[in-house]
Amino acid sequence: MPPNDTEIFLVNLVSGDAKNLTRNPKIVHHYPCSSQDGKRIAFTPDRDGSMNLYRMIADGSDVRQFRQLKAPAVAYLPNWAGDQIVFGWHAEKPEMASIRADRSNLKMLDQGHDPCLSPDGKRVAFSGKTVKARWANPHDVTITNIGEFQNSGTQRFTPPTSGVQHDWVLVLDDAGKKPLEPRKPTHYSVTTAFRIGLFVLALAAALRAAEPAAPQYFELRLYSVTSNKMDGVLERFRDTVQPVRRKHGIETVGYWFAPGTTNGGTLAYLLSAASKEELQRKEKEFGADPQFQEGYATSNKKHGKTVDRIATLPLATDATAKFDFTASAKPRAFDLRIYSVLPGKPDAFRSRWRDFAVPIYERHGLHSVGWWLAQAKDANGNDQFVCLLAGQSLDSIQTSIREFHQDAEWQRVEKETEKDGKLRSGVEAFHLLPTDFSPIQ
Repeated sequence: MPPNDTEIFLVNLVSGDAKNLTRNPKIVHHYPCSSQDGKRIAFTPDRDGSMNLYRMIADGSDVRQFRQLKAPAVAYLPNWAGDQIVFGWHAEKPEMASIRADRSNLKMLDQGHDPCLSPDGKRVAFSGKTVKARWANPHDVTITNIGEFQNSGTQRFTPPTSGVQHDWVLVLDDAGKKPLEPRKPTHYSVTTAFRIGLFVLALAAALRAAEPAAPQYFELRLYSVTSNKMDGVLERFRDTVQPVRRKHGIETVGYWFAPGTTNGGTLAYLLSAASKEELQRKEKEFGADPQFQEGYATSNKKHGKTVDRIATLPLATDATAKFDFTASAKPRAFDLRIYSVLPGKPDAFRSRWRDFAVPIYERHGLHSVGWWLAQAKDANGNDQFVCLLAGQSLDSIQTSIREFHQDAEWQRVEKETEKDGKLRSGVEAFHLLPTDFSPIQ
């Protein structure tokens, strides 16, 4: 999407399918809010220089404006209760208003920020016009009053004292309500405090144990597809492999393909697990599953030989690596690279990629999905560095790469980091599209 094109999507939570309801380039659509029956959506698009209140049917049809506001007035945060909508209205001062879904009975309610309507439509929670500011000392719970301030704009607060053991907590309360008074600390015996400490530690350990383990191991697989057999491979993975993998708890980050000129090309996919041993155990169960065996036999009978070669690359995570596997409403194109890093250079290459290449690529429209250090060396005995980038299209990826290499900052960084010699000897690149059954698009 262009930078100023923010759309509203309706997502099916079961299938993950997303439908663009607005489709209006160069307009930012704010604060979508569904009615309680799910049939209508209120929202505040930035049209005509101001954010006005609109509503539409949940399929994106019958878009209607409630009221024309002129800049700098804005409407924001609509809330439904039955046929009533409460929303924020900020012009010369922050106010709240209500209106019926048929655009009748507009009422100004009160001054305030961020209204939130109760489900029965009888009460509105909001933040007040002014706030009372105080400093609280967490050691002896003494209070130092600062004063009252408008609940808008910017205000700088400076603690009464500074230095070691001079700790202060800034407390902001709605000036129109009675503030909660800090309580003096409760004193426990050493035995009681120790028991509480043990309980907290045990609870924290239990919570950590209940959380799913974060992936610490990834595995990249590259299939060299036989000429004219890509359709058959995709059919097998769509109908058999991916469903049975899900059944056995095997996490697949994504499936991608690079079609060849004769319907061959490359199929790539990325698996994740808590450990290599866990993935191997689940893959063994997957391979023995009768559903997979039957589906694979049927596919073989229908399509014959479909793959010429399979390459498997085990990948280790790095403590400084960041991953973004969030789904995109609109399918993207991907740039998968496997760098051959020269002996003694992996740390320098990793630092350059993380600290400079990733942000510079981001500036030119390529987003980092993740990067890894391979646990196996290439045919020349060099280390392998794997990275995955996402762009809007295959053409835009080429444009971003060209702009990246022309970037003055990158040219400076590359020159400085290679003053003592090259960091890599080559790179194998795959420009890929996600399959229709890929979890990441």
